Amino acid sequence: MNITMCIPRIENTTELNYVRSIFSKLNIGNIQQIFEIPLRANVEYKRVMIQMDINNNDDKGSFILNRLRGGKDVKIVYKNACYWKVFMGRENKNTF
Repeated sequence: MNITMCIPRIENTTELNYVRSIFSKLNIGNIQQIFEIPLRANVEYKRVMIQMDINNNDDKGSFILNRLRGGKDVKIVYKNACYWKVFMGRENKNTF
């Protein structure tokens, strides 16, 4: 299932390749596109959008899809005790 996920606030110094590697390690599907949007209110942070084709036959993939579709967040651990809160991206025709 193709969805867009959003990390609403991430440090500006975080590289998109790093985000890609963390999501790839989850083994839940294929990443199609990752891009960033600067936050106007705080230049030290940005928003990251991840478009991904999630395998809903996989237990982790199914869990993530169900949480996001239910309007809840998913916590993705990228370092010991550090995580990103990931939400379902809003549909916007200007996004891609």
